[in-house]
Amino acid sequence: MTPPNLALDANGIQQILEERARTLARSAADESVVKTMPLVELVIGAEHFGVNLHQVQEIQPLKGLTPVPGVGAHWAGVVNLRGRLYPVLDLRHYLGHPAFAVPDGGQIVLVAAAKLEVALWTSDVLGVRHVPQDDIQPSMLDARGVPQNLIAGVTSDLLSVLDLDVLLSDPKLAVKDN
Repeated sequence: MTPPNLALDANGIQQILEERARTLARSAADESVVKTMPLVELVIGAEHFGVNLHQVQEIQPLKGLTPVPGVGAHWAGVVNLRGRLYPVLDLRHYLGHPAFAVPDGGQIVLVAAAKLEVALWTSDVLGVRHVPQDDIQPSMLDARGVPQNLIAGVTSDLLSVLDLDVLLSDPKLAVKDN
């Protein structure tokens, strides 16, 4: 049995329900939508880079790398994925990091940008992060030999976001017949 001071009539119940509805409606309206960018986090040397998940086609362990003579050091070689050859870009060389040997192990991240499909070599893939777009700030880094705007931004925890369209449009990646 309900104590007399807690007894509710139909009007009391209706008032409680209306107040709850107003509270729920206010909470949903007050929350602003935070736009995020899904980034695949790659490890190259001691640095972490993010690439847009929408440009990633697949991630595979590096197997069967075949070097190609006569191409720049930033091209590690080619890999065969399901009967199709993809060039493997070694970002260590491209970004000017020390790299003394052809990649052995690690992973390749097949990406599509600038009307190209290329496998990026990375020592590890840490996963996908959804980073608030407001958290990505312009890069203050001006690296020699690296195209301007290659780093689209940097997060507060120092994840450098690569612009794959800028990367794969760089003329120094072109392989020319001699």
